[in-house]
Amino acid sequence: MRVEPRFLKQRSHLVAPANIREYLEKTTMLGADVAVFDMDDALPQDDSEQVKIARKNIVEVFSKFDFASTLKFFRPRGFERDRGFDDIRAIVTAIGKYIDGLIYPKIESVEVLDNLCKLLSYLENTAGLAEKSIKLGLMIESVKAIDIALDLASFSDRTVCLIFGAFDYWRSVSSPYMEFHNKHPLLDNARAKIVEAAASAGILSIAEMSRIYPSSKMDAETLKKAEEAFASEARRSKAFGFWGKWVGNPAQLKIVHEVFTIPEGSVEQAKREVEAFEKSSKDGRATLLVDGKLVDVATYEMSKRIVELAKKLKKES
Repeated sequence: MRVEPRFLKQRSHLVAPANIREYLEKTTMLGADVAVFDMDDALPQDDSEQVKIARKNIVEVFSKFDFASTLKFFRPRGFERDRGFDDIRAIVTAIGKYIDGLIYPKIESVEVLDNLCKLLSYLENTAGLAEKSIKLGLMIESVKAIDIALDLASFSDRTVCLIFGAFDYWRSVSSPYMEFHNKHPLLDNARAKIVEAAASAGILSIAEMSRIYPSSKMDAETLKKAEEAFASEARRSKAFGFWGKWVGNPAQLKIVHEVFTIPEGSVEQAKREVEAFEKSSKDGRATLLVDGKLVDVATYEMSKRIVELAKKLKKES
């Protein structure tokens, strides 16, 4: 894992429309791991006035508000809507030192990513910032992007995560006769490729935004069902190998934080396995049983990884 410790905790990416100041200010207080101020799907297409408002809001909220431990990311418009990277130029030039990273949407080309990385290096240098201080998350949202997911993930050590854009991906691959459903084999195939590409590159994979929105405006029974359905979806993302999930409201945020947590019991079990294996290795044995479970070199390495990750996450909390 090549991701710096403070970028390992990405259980939640809380997304807010960058043109609505009230939502941005509220996002700073909710305790998300990553705040994503969105200029892409959240803005009307080709509305220059809303683009100006969104840029202004990002600059002001990032620079004037206390985000505590929440990482500050923004999502600019993608290449088809902003071929000159003007959103990035304007925001990084104004407040580069306040930005932890950006989420680049609808990426389908290593060449575009190369140009983006070169621009960020130039802007960092101009602003006197450390090289690669502004990190990247890349949104995988099409068949083309899935085909080059590993190339994208491994291109730059500036990149810290891949995010699945399930709805845009569905639009790129489905026929008019197919209805979207979360467990469709095409979506699961894309999820597997994203998780594998991210793991191979040593970065994190983040699951998509859900269509299930628990809300305080719902009656008690409806809210409970929505919370259970969303929690089930989040658990499935976790089981798939994702490290976190995109969310759009506080109810989703709370559930995601509960789901994407390493159970203390698992950490303690891993510690016992690591200690027992290392002791056994000194006696010339490479396999043993711990609490009735086989521990060999592969399981030792997995247990060791859990222990090390738990330490890093606790330190960053």
